[in-house]
Amino acid sequence: GHFSFINDHAEKATGHFRNDLIGNSFTPLVLEDELPFLNEVFANVMLGESISYEMSLKTVYGNILTLAVNSAPLSADGKVYAALSFARDISLQKEAERLLKESEKRFKALHNASFGGITIHDMGIIKDCNQGLSDITGYTIDELIGMDGLLCIAEDSRNIARQNILASYEKAYE
Repeated sequence: GHFSFINDHAEKATGHFRNDLIGNSFTPLVLEDELPFLNEVFANVMLGESISYEMSLKTVYGNILTLAVNSAPLSADGKVYAALSFARDISLQKEAERLLKESEKRFKALHNASFGGITIHDMGIIKDCNQGLSDITGYTIDELIGMDGLLCIAEDSRNIARQNILASYEKAYE
């Protein structure tokens, strides 16, 4: 888990001077959500397993690089050596993931705050719904998810709903 050699490319890509990194742990550079995985990898490596995996490091520039990591079993000197290869900058991907999670949280809050029944479906099969729909129908949310949503509609209105679903009609209707 410590740097023993840094080439020019790694120094330039991370923005860290090699003298500041050599001998130090690379754990502070690892993204927080990957730390539990990293500990598992270290444990397996220390058992003498050869491992290949991908991880992400933060740079001084604020961007994130993915790394391909290959480790070998214990060497004759009792140490484990791993080669880290910088693969690509994934800063934009990570920011998009963060924004998506934030958007999903806002959507879920709005979705759940409505007293009316709201459902998200795929060709009528309920993928998600709010408590309002559960209250209206008498089914639990768990019972509703996976159900044919047309069964929640009065029989004489099902044909209209089916036609609107097939036509990808997205405006409100009764």
